[in-house]
Amino acid sequence: MSIPVVRDRVVQQMILQVITPLIDPTFSENSYGFRLGKSCQQAIAKAGQYYEEGYDVVVDCDLKSYFDTINHQKLMHRMQWYIEE
Repeated sequence: MSIPVVRDRVVQQMILQVITPLIDPTFSENSYGFRLGKSCQQAIAKAGQYYEEGYDVVVDCDLKSYFDTINHQKLMHRMQWYIEE
């Protein structure tokens, strides 16, 4: 995987600014990674809250190279649910 050139990064950022308000509300409220307005500190506080509620198991997942394996055709099909042409 290579680093995008400046022009591609600008286009990616523009697309991100358009689709984030459409898609972000559909994510789990317990998802904290790479989300605007969410932080590691909030995730830790939420885990502490769950502990205080009696939960005693925490599962942390990191799927290695996950984004490199996404089927882009399926991804684009799903994006059509949120964005009109």
